[in-house]
Amino acid sequence: MMILDRLQQIEARAQTARDDGGLRQDVTKINRITPRVATLTHSLARLAVSFNELAGVKQADCAAALPSFHNMHTVLTQMMRLSQAQQLGGATTEFAEKIGAAERAIKTLEGILGGAWTDYRNEHHRSAVDRELLYLLNRSGIDVSDLLEDYDKASFGLEVLSDRAFPLAGDVTKWQAHLDALRRVAEGLSGVVPAAIAAFFRQTDSSTGAPLSALTDEVRAFLDDHNIADRYSIRGRL
Repeated sequence: MMILDRLQQIEARAQTARDDGGLRQDVTKINRITPRVATLTHSLARLAVSFNELAGVKQADCAAALPSFHNMHTVLTQMMRLSQAQQLGGATTEFAEKIGAAERAIKTLEGILGGAWTDYRNEHHRSAVDRELLYLLNRSGIDVSDLLEDYDKASFGLEVLSDRAFPLAGDVTKWQAHLDALRRVAEGLSGVVPAAIAAFFRQTDSSTGAPLSALTDEVRAFLDDHNIADRYSIRGRL
């Protein structure tokens, strides 16, 4: 009996060792899959924000994204049931297959919503504003510093938003606000400097300068009104 007892103890210890080895393998599998679950959670939260942001301006694209969101809901529900039904359910092959399906759905959503965000930006163009002209006028003594500052702020804001692959909450409103700011700058610039005057200033800043014919009565009156006539002189070229 003592020999049989001993053999049973050995067998029991061997089984425990095997169980521990299986447990370690399962834990290793879960450790590998945990970052994927975390990335999946982060991506889904980010895309949900983007979907809500674009829903009011890109309805067709958002409608096309809905089946992928529904698929995500189904897959995540199945993953939750697997993890609840058995201990270390996250280590099973079935669980890995489910998370693979969820990751593919995320890729589909990224393509749809990322494309919708790019299309929205391309559909809403910025007003054409000549920043070099603004800088030139400001340097010439015409006070357009507020317009120049507003232009730089709006342009920087648009660049920041353009660098985002997906919109954050409030980005659509910010994009439109920056476009409105540039439109006001364009209107303000045209109000300060008529087209003929702007052409004269551009010519004076060129390598050849402005021809004498560009110094019209309108230009002279503008220079006198702004007390900057003494900044310009006539030079001959031989």
